[in-house]
Amino acid sequence: FPTLTPPFRNRATYRTDVGRNAWAFDQLLAFANVTATIRCNVIQLEQGGLWVHSPQWPTGEFMELLAELGQPVKHIVLPCNALEHKAPMKDFCKRFPTASVWISP
Repeated sequence: FPTLTPPFRNRATYRTDVGRNAWAFDQLLAFANVTATIRCNVIQLEQGGLWVHSPQWPTGEFMELLAELGQPVKHIVLPCNALEHKAPMKDFCKRFPTASVWISP
């Protein structure tokens, strides 16, 4: 599926505050002549730290926007086995080696 996911490291990332200590991070996914956005949701936990649901490619822009939230990543969740969601998982987890990783069956 090489045409499904590139470019990996220079995708634009947009962060939207959705309220109640939650943010949506969107990256563009393009294949053939179709484009769509892939969403990662981030929640600030009451006890501190971030819960990252369906992380995307850890581009410089993505990592900067995440760092601006000022909390460490405590949990990383892969909610499904769709390629566009699992492909960036290894690179993302390497950035947060102390985070707990949760993967759906």
